[in-house]
Amino acid sequence: MIRSLQNAAPTPAAPAPAAPTVHSGATVAWRTAVSYEARDLRAALAAVLGELGGMAAFVRPGDRVLINPNFLAARGPDRAVTTHPALTMAVADLAREVGGRVWIGDSPAGALKGVERVWRRSGHLDLAREHRHELVSFEALGGAVEQVDGHAFLLNAALRASDVVISLPKLKTHALTLYTGGVKKVFGHIPGLAKAEFHKLHPHPDAFARMLVALYARVRPRLTILDGIVGMEGPGPASGPARRFGWLLASADAVAVDAVASWLIGLSPERVDTTRLAAARGLGEARLAQITVRGPALADHRLADVRLPDNRWLARIPAGLARAATSLLWARPRVHPAACTGCGACVEMCPTGTIAQASGKARIDLSGCVFCLGCREVCRDGAVEMRLSPVARLVL
Repeated sequence: MIRSLQNAAPTPAAPAPAAPTVHSGATVAWRTAVSYEARDLRAALAAVLGELGGMAAFVRPGDRVLINPNFLAARGPDRAVTTHPALTMAVADLAREVGGRVWIGDSPAGALKGVERVWRRSGHLDLAREHRHELVSFEALGGAVEQVDGHAFLLNAALRASDVVISLPKLKTHALTLYTGGVKKVFGHIPGLAKAEFHKLHPHPDAFARMLVALYARVRPRLTILDGIVGMEGPGPASGPARRFGWLLASADAVAVDAVASWLIGLSPERVDTTRLAAARGLGEARLAQITVRGPALADHRLADVRLPDNRWLARIPAGLARAATSLLWARPRVHPAACTGCGACVEMCPTGTIAQASGKARIDLSGCVFCLGCREVCRDGAVEMRLSPVARLVL
């Protein structure tokens, strides 16, 4: 079933964000050698959730449950750009079995121009119909602005109406934030063009991460299940190659999930700004020694050959200077003609309509660009480069 503008739910008043709670530790359950085959996946889910008390520990009968997978772009499941639909439906089935009333939704790139295309290409549309689950369009439902830590977040109505949020991030590298997982996943709760504005307001990785952490403090998923069965390495989150890891991780603490997963692919948790800053605020546990891991020994599975991105070119720009001298110090997207195949993905997702096709190649009109870098995220050919200003080249 698909929720549309005609039957959108009303937006109730939201409670004030809870004060951060300092954790003395966390539990992450995980399994390896997992596949997307239905029986194997169901068994792996039962195992990891069993370590945490089962789905009934997170969902009570009658709860409105918002399941939030990664719907980054209209890509097939084999590309590892989105959460695999088999996992989404398996989790939704379990939530319904314990009495939850389930919604499935996210705000992907290009949602304003047709979210159903993303659902269809990612494999979720047909499976949602088969499993009788409801896909909701955050853009169609609308939302309301909430003030959190000085940020004005436009939060979708499904989130505000839900009793429980279950987050299903995809294990991927990220060209800007190095790693994308549970904490960054909450950005998908902001519908439509509002996400682009936050990219513009927070161009520095540290500032952007602080904004995400503030949003995470508001959303606080009750359960995070990371799809690391097939993930992405290299120039993620959309144009890197898929890589089979075979991992499924779950916890009530998304920060702990991110700490463990990033460590497994060769990143120290301290290098991931969202993990480090969320832990510093007491929103979760990032110290591996303080995380109880239920499953195989982590040391037996850490990988040393995962292709990791490098964001030092941007992170080295002083945060204050990035805001104060944007006219002199900037990094802007540019399409490399030789790499562009003219697929049109960036044209379709651009929230301001400033990307157009010319002679079979994409071109960006920077006069209307809000520098959300969505074009870079959805480009499957790695054709969107970052052009540095002369001052930036000197600084870097």
